[in-house]
Amino acid sequence: MTRQPKTRPMMAGLLSVLAISSSAFAQASWKLYDLRDLISALPPVDEKRGDGGTGMGKGPSFFPAPERPPVKDIDATKVAGKNVDDLLTQLCGSMGIKCTRLVAGVYGIEAQDADHARVQGLLEGLRDLYRERYAVELVLIRVPIDQAPAIGAEAQASSPTARHQFVVSRRTPARVAILSISTYLSDLNPVVAQGAVGYAPDTTSVDDGLDVSVLVGSEGDEKDGASIEVVGGLRKVAWPQEGTDFKTAEGGQIGMKFPVVSVRSVQFHLQLKYGKLMVMGVLAGFEEGQSLVLAASVRKL
Repeated sequence: MTRQPKTRPMMAGLLSVLAISSSAFAQASWKLYDLRDLISALPPVDEKRGDGGTGMGKGPSFFPAPERPPVKDIDATKVAGKNVDDLLTQLCGSMGIKCTRLVAGVYGIEAQDADHARVQGLLEGLRDLYRERYAVELVLIRVPIDQAPAIGAEAQASSPTARHQFVVSRRTPARVAILSISTYLSDLNPVVAQGAVGYAPDTTSVDDGLDVSVLVGSEGDEKDGASIEVVGGLRKVAWPQEGTDFKTAEGGQIGMKFPVVSVRSVQFHLQLKYGKLMVMGVLAGFEEGQSLVLAASVRKL
């Protein structure tokens, strides 16, 4: 009886495994992914605020001084770029495929065709989510306190106090400031020269109006409308009729008026019907005998 050597089936099995591995390796390919459009679309995350990527954590800071930038002192492009890095790292890590960042927003991914298809499908879904854009209008209306409309009612804005139109992307917070700036004499600094005394004035600026962050589509769209969230503050500046008199070294007087500032928090959320100006909230008694109505309309572009 002739015995068959055991090495032949072992070699055959090994060759079979190598053939499968070689086939799988051959199917893996590198593809270039350009995600620079997502860097401009994804909402930046401010880690100091801890807003979880919505940008709506604590709302904007109330009325920064005019000489400061109109948004927080962060590079939104770099922060959103970090979001894309994290997104690709988590996505490729969960699928067990290799991802290499080539330049800002451009990546190379090594994967099999099926995995490439999955990545492309997920990224296209993300693009669709942020590609939708809306035309939004915010309107402030003063009404007698006993004639304040109900929230959700259609607003009448024949003589609005202020209105502002802008365009936003879906689920991407946008800061909106409807402000007027007043500058006043806030201090006098004595300046002494030889044989004379003068005064150098100091001026201060103060903002009056609405400063909010607006988010559209946070809860998804309905057939005939979209949700809108407005978070921030409203500041009112009042000027006293009589000023404060300061005596000068020469015995004269200089009158100075200082503003009285009041701030109200704004946090309204409503499902709007497309094309209709609707009441989002009412600030009762913000002025004596009057209420301030915030209305909004949204239209899908």
